[in-house]
Amino acid sequence: MIIIGADTPHVELKVLLESFRLLDENDVVVGPATDGGYYLLGLRSGWDLVAGLDMDSREVLDDRNRRLRPQSLLRLPPLT
Repeated sequence: MIIIGADTPHVELKVLLESFRLLDENDVVVGPATDGGYYLLGLRSGWDLVAGLDMDSREVLDDRNRRLRPQSLLRLPPLT
């Protein structure tokens, strides 16, 4: 499953399709935002790993990285 931020409806279809393809080989796909958060998060399983994260925090990406460190993580390019 992949979620995108409500403030990023302009994520291109090709990015979404590539993210789904990348989840075949990785546990986590993330698209980091320039504000310290992320515009896209894809998890093959384990949504409990992101439960309780403060999505409005500038440190949300760092917090998520600490929780997911043992997972197979692939970072997309930042959204411009």
